[in-house]
Amino acid sequence: MGAITPQERAEIMKYSDLGEVYDDAVDNESAYEALAERAAREDREEEKEARRAERAAPTRPAKRTSSGRRSNRQSAGEAAVKTAVRTFSNMITRELVRGMLGGLKRRR
Repeated sequence: MGAITPQERAEIMKYSDLGEVYDDAVDNESAYEALAERAAREDREEEKEARRAERAAPTRPAKRTSSGRRSNRQSAGEAAVKTAVRTFSNMITRELVRGMLGGLKRRR
């Protein structure tokens, strides 16, 4: 059993209901192309907005306040609360996982 001949293929396609639909080659825009075009359009719009903002922005730098910089370190209370919450969440997670896995063992 081999491939059909071009004449047999033409005969089958002539009587096929789908032949009319698939005879003409159509090059529709793919989703990738549509998304790429949208991204490029959004980039162009963002660039326009940035240029407008540059033109409208004041040319002199903003004044700094003399209050100084606050420390980003945690206080002792914040560290204790953070540790307690972490320990509690680890304990709850461990017990839930043990419960689920233990339930699987008992089913056998």
